[in-house]
Amino acid sequence: MTDTEVTSAKIWPTMSSYLRSDGATPLTPHQQFLTKLTLGFWQEYSGIAHATFQGLIATAICYTTDKVMPEEETKFDDAVETMLFTSMVRFAAIPLCILTEVQAHCRFGGTRINERLHEVWTCFANSKNFPINHM
Repeated sequence: MTDTEVTSAKIWPTMSSYLRSDGATPLTPHQQFLTKLTLGFWQEYSGIAHATFQGLIATAICYTTDKVMPEEETKFDDAVETMLFTSMVRFAAIPLCILTEVQAHCRFGGTRINERLHEVWTCFANSKNFPINHM
């Protein structure tokens, strides 16, 4: 690449500018998906990270372990395990979405990127708890 090519390249849009509708053109399927993604669990994670009321609702059970009755411990442990699993899968899904979009745009070759991305998506899709299946 030359300096001229770099400086004359179209700037990659930010997420908000990519998702912004002009009102006249309908959103593409990619934009609809990413809108759902950002308004869905991305917003939930922001709430968790910033300890908003909605964020604390999702995680409060983890801060109240002393209030769990002995007969409820199994249900508590299952709830915490489910929350952690869902969080980890969602955490992995976001960079996977980004990598897939970058690969679809740039079409890098030589290292089986498409195959590898497909393998990871297949693993996610085969998981009954895959969060995007429930959006």
